[in-house]
Amino acid sequence: MLTFGLIGKLLKHSFSKSYFTQKFQSLNLSYSYELFELENLNEISDLLKKPDLKGLNVTIPYKTAILNYVDDLSPEVKTIGAANVLVKRNNQWIAYNTDVIGFEKSLKEFISDFSNMKAIVLGNGGASKAVVYVLQKLLIPYIVIARKPQNNNELQWSYFPYYAKEFLLWINTTPVGMYPHTEQILAIDFSLATAQHFLYDLIYNPEITSFLQNGSCYGAKTLNGLNMLYYQADAAWDIWQSH
Repeated sequence: MLTFGLIGKLLKHSFSKSYFTQKFQSLNLSYSYELFELENLNEISDLLKKPDLKGLNVTIPYKTAILNYVDDLSPEVKTIGAANVLVKRNNQWIAYNTDVIGFEKSLKEFISDFSNMKAIVLGNGGASKAVVYVLQKLLIPYIVIARKPQNNNELQWSYFPYYAKEFLLWINTTPVGMYPHTEQILAIDFSLATAQHFLYDLIYNPEITSFLQNGSCYGAKTLNGLNMLYYQADAAWDIWQSH
């Protein structure tokens, strides 16, 4: 039996297992989907050697570090430096990024006109890299604001107020406010949001995060990451089927 699965640190409330199990059942495929909680990513070496393992999803906090354990990278992963999907072909593991597909498709549904749109990307982890890739593709000017800037292109949180009014699209790529820590709130001034703002939170659980709740108080339009999640999962399945 072919096995697929998800690797990450905390997976108890994962969307992926039920989603793919139902997909396999609907297609009458005797595949299994497992959750592989890894306290440390170096545990993955033995997992990747399992002969029945065909594909993996990758989630927080391993989307960047996973590249050290695969044999080849897709073109978008080479550019982004982060992956969320692995597939085994000819006993070699290849890394892909379907977050870019999910984010772009859901963003276009959320915002119909990108002219004069500028974005603030909150966070600089693996998910942030996929978001930046899409913003560059769509020619949307952006800045990245992070707690720990990693290069000259990223700014400290304290710079947020200087850009918040003019940059109408705010994208949260951090896990702040994710279940079960729903009470956590990003340290930004939400009163700078207006009815012209769009707030996109990549988190999908809870449905209304503290980020979206606070933004909507000032009239901002909001979207969570659920549609992105479905789109990236469908794209992952397409990759697994094509190999």
